Amino acid sequence: MNVQKVLKEMIAEFGEDKVREMINDLKPIKNLEVEMDFKLEDLSVGHDYYCSDSNFHSNDASARFETFADFYEEFNSADVDMNLVFRWDLHQREESKRYYLEIFMIHQRKGIFSPIHIAYFDEKDIPLFVEYLKPHIKTMKNIWKPFEL
Repeated sequence: MNVQKVLKEMIAEFGEDKVREMINDLKPIKNLEVEMDFKLEDLSVGHDYYCSDSNFHSNDASARFETFADFYEEFNSADVDMNLVFRWDLHQREESKRYYLEIFMIHQRKGIFSPIHIAYFDEKDIPLFVEYLKPHIKTMKNIWKPFEL
């Protein structure tokens, strides 16, 4: 289905203002999931601002894992409220073209910021990573209520 074609037909039939109103009425729909086949390049986003890869107050707060599977083994059943991922960055090494992942976690009740470095992140890790992030995304949305994210 060509979305642009459908929108043009709707505008021709109902007018632009009415179509905008219909689209705005759809915005409150929650839990609408769109499945996407992500590639490494899609997840490697250049953010406007970096996140520190160390905790200013403690050298013990950071962690390193060789692979995402190693990280997942330790954190897949961890309580999301107490181990909340608020940001992640995927980077490509210039020399080897391999990817590494940085996960930034806050242990909310203890007030501990924990940067986590994962040395190797591959295409095969993407589906499990997306599944791992879903409860964190839900929690972040709940934290920001009443605002819609």
